[in-house]
Amino acid sequence: MKKLTFFAASMLLGIAAVIAQPSKVTGGIISIDGGDYGPGIEKLEQGISDLSLFTGGKAKKIPKAYYKLSYAYLQVAQDTSMTELRAQYPDAAFRSKKYYDLLKDTEYNEKQLRDATLFIEPFLPNVMFNDGYVAFMAEDYETAKKNLEATIDLNPDYFMTHRLLATTYLSLTDTPAAIASLEKSLDVFNANYVDAGFTPEQLEANQEYQAAKGQISYVSQQLAVIYNAQGKPSKAIETLGRGLEIVPDDEDIKRQELSIYNQNPELFEQARAKFQAAVDANPDDYNVKLAFASLLERNGEGEQAFKYYQEAYKNDPNNKLANYGMFAYYNNKAAEMSAKKADLDDEEEIDAMNAEILKLLETSYPYCKWLHEEDPTEVQWLQKLVEITGYLELDEEMVEYAGKLRELNN
Repeated sequence: MKKLTFFAASMLLGIAAVIAQPSKVTGGIISIDGGDYGPGIEKLEQGISDLSLFTGGKAKKIPKAYYKLSYAYLQVAQDTSMTELRAQYPDAAFRSKKYYDLLKDTEYNEKQLRDATLFIEPFLPNVMFNDGYVAFMAEDYETAKKNLEATIDLNPDYFMTHRLLATTYLSLTDTPAAIASLEKSLDVFNANYVDAGFTPEQLEANQEYQAAKGQISYVSQQLAVIYNAQGKPSKAIETLGRGLEIVPDDEDIKRQELSIYNQNPELFEQARAKFQAAVDANPDDYNVKLAFASLLERNGEGEQAFKYYQEAYKNDPNNKLANYGMFAYYNNKAAEMSAKKADLDDEEEIDAMNAEILKLLETSYPYCKWLHEEDPTEVQWLQKLVEITGYLELDEEMVEYAGKLRELNN
């Protein structure tokens, strides 16, 4: 008789559990519908703790519970006035996403999914993006990464998420992930705007487009810098070209393009054409002329380089690179003549060449002196000054510069 009583009690407890959990779901839904999110969340979490109890028609309560939990956690995540609940559920946005994902994978969810498209889908990605942005600005890059990756999972078509996530990866020194995000940024931008059939007038009035367009220069330049550092200058140039297709008048991209050409001797012929076009388009841009001069000088075209150095120096005598170019031209000419002089036997020819070398060194001297005064701790300028003043028999100056050089070397 005792065994029978125990068995009956166990049966009653089991039946009570089967009834209690679905009823908690119902109670939780009622609480959330009434704006009482704390108790509603607790009831629903308890109610769905054992899904095996939801058999037959009760199974339709599961997607309802998922939707209501996702909705309730979303309210907590975005409503700063719910201080206690936000403290209790600091991960409310991720909890909302968890139940939203479960909802999408659950049967009998047609109505709940329709509701989710109205009350969850438009808001949850924004909450997670904002949380990611706040974490990024606080330099909490791991949290930023987690939020931004979740945002992309919810909405993979928002340009700014990929852009910010790329910078987050760079801050975490995850270069492969940063490259993927930067590339995805360009792909999403093109899909959203370039290939979407908008008229120029529509794009002009689209604030989201304007904001994204303002980031294209950064995205393409950052990608180019990485590719160039990886020894892929052609890939870098191609990437900058993609940027210029979107913002054809961006001077920063154009300068970056010229810089990459300048850094890679194997691209000299392409670089020459690009620089020449840039100089022709804007003859008053002396920074471009100086960069072109440096490129030409390194590739053995000193006379053409000197022309640009000279123009830049006349425009601004205090430009360091222009002074360097003027000094280097005359100093190199003197060095070339000295090398040729070593092969001469005729005294008159040697004397004539010595006189020419003196003129060249006299001309180079003021530029070298200016460079030293601009950068007094640079050893190479003092070494050159000692050589030049010695050759020109400027003994006092040579002693002065030699003393400065000793002090630096000590």
